[in-house]
Amino acid sequence: MALESKRGIQTFKSITSILLKRLQDELVKQGHKATGKLLASIRVELTNDGGSPSITGSFEDYGIFLDTGVRNVRPGRAYIEALTKWLRAIGVRGGNAKLVSIAFAIRAAHLKQGIPTRGSKRFSKSRGQRRTGWMTETLNETEGAITKEIDDTFLAEIEFTVDNFVTQSNKILR
Repeated sequence: MALESKRGIQTFKSITSILLKRLQDELVKQGHKATGKLLASIRVELTNDGGSPSITGSFEDYGIFLDTGVRNVRPGRAYIEALTKWLRAIGVRGGNAKLVSIAFAIRAAHLKQGIPTRGSKRFSKSRGQRRTGWMTETLNETEGAITKEIDDTFLAEIEFTVDNFVTQSNKILR
């Protein structure tokens, strides 16, 4: 198949690199880079397990909540502990009691507004100050360009194959 050719594989490798960069860029633009853990965890890889090549992706589990947002939050003690750890990671100073108090205030906002909160938009430099959709919006925005790149590669491979067929046929017929 044309997309399994050297040129086709190179096209898919190029697409994986572009997707990785765009996903990481959007995540940073939305202001989701406090510890860098999610950013570093994003993987976009070319796989080919006997069939046609495909592109797969992965990232830290909590990245899905940053993509879709969360409503009806009912966080428990582990949530407070995670927020406290995050506050330390982003450099908020203070003793444990102060950080726990701040974590409870954040929890109250999450209970009332969901995630992301309305006020969090100020941390976003993304178009429209988005705080969600770092993955889905990026994939939707790049879908057309990816499809075109694959179509162009497929067409070029078909043209190359037909040209070779005609050349070989002409040699045989002479």
